[in-house]
Amino acid sequence: MGTLRLLLAIAVILAHIPGVSYRATGGETSVQCFYIISGFFIAMILDRKYNKPGDLRLFTRTGC
Repeated sequence: MGTLRLLLAIAVILAHIPGVSYRATGGETSVQCFYIISGFFIAMILDRKYNKPGDLRLFTRTGC
């Protein structure tokens, strides 16, 4: 999935360069897909780190 995120990022860059006619996915679709995949990665990491009973308190603690 890291490679897919890289390809989506390149698609966004190509969509912003004037004179380049890149129309495979389009810039807007690439950005949305990049955010979806990144959100999935974040959720996967948080699920692995805070998966025991009581761990939610560690995540929501503000430290004040």
